[in-house]
Order: sequence, then C-alpha cells, then structure tokens
Amino acid sequence: MNSHLIIFKCKVISYVCAHERQRVTQSI
Repeated sequence: MNSHLIIFKCKVISYVCAHERQRVTQSI
C-alpha cells in the first residue's frame, strides 16, 4: 500500500468536508 496516497486522500476528504461545512453554516 502507498501510505502517501492514503494520506493525500485523507487530506482531500477533510478539506472537502470543511469546505461543505462552511457553505452550510453560511447558508443558515
């Protein structure tokens, strides 16, 4: 397994989650 790829995926997922959370809180 390529650990670098897993870490990269985790960073991307966490970034997207944070971005979606910001959009949701702004729309309220």
